[in-house]
Amino acid sequence: MERDALRKKIMSNLCQCGCEELARNRFVFGHHGRKKGLPFRINKETGCWEWIRNKAHGYGRIRLARKDYLAHRIFYTMFRGSIPVGKQIDHLCRNRGCVHPLHLDVVTNAENIHRGNGAKLNWFLVQKLRASYTGKYGQVTTWKRQFGISVDTLRKMLFGHTWREE
Repeated sequence: MERDALRKKIMSNLCQCGCEELARNRFVFGHHGRKKGLPFRINKETGCWEWIRNKAHGYGRIRLARKDYLAHRIFYTMFRGSIPVGKQIDHLCRNRGCVHPLHLDVVTNAENIHRGNGAKLNWFLVQKLRASYTGKYGQVTTWKRQFGISVDTLRKMLFGHTWREE
């Protein structure tokens, strides 16, 4: 019975927002506006698990042991395994607030930049352009106008200075 009484006391001192932090009263200071339940909402159209709690620059934040962590990194680690040193997590769905483990992929910094929202090139297009490149005068300039990419960037891509296979 002693163990049950201790468990009850601890459980009664947990924040009632669901964060499971110890609280003096019913809530940790500032948590009274939070709702119980999952810290994310499931978007039926995209399948994203959209973080609904603390956010910074669109990314979900989790506070554990007085330290802030990015929610998508925690979810990836919990469901898919550790993140190798020097690698980043890319949101395949392009939604920074998404914590769905299947929408997250481990990539290098370069790959993450290439895949980014502002990217005008992707690996499929790079392969297509390289295959169709003939060296004909004006071909790169035509692509420059068509895709809105500088001639220098196109040449670096064509000759393998960028967009190298890993």
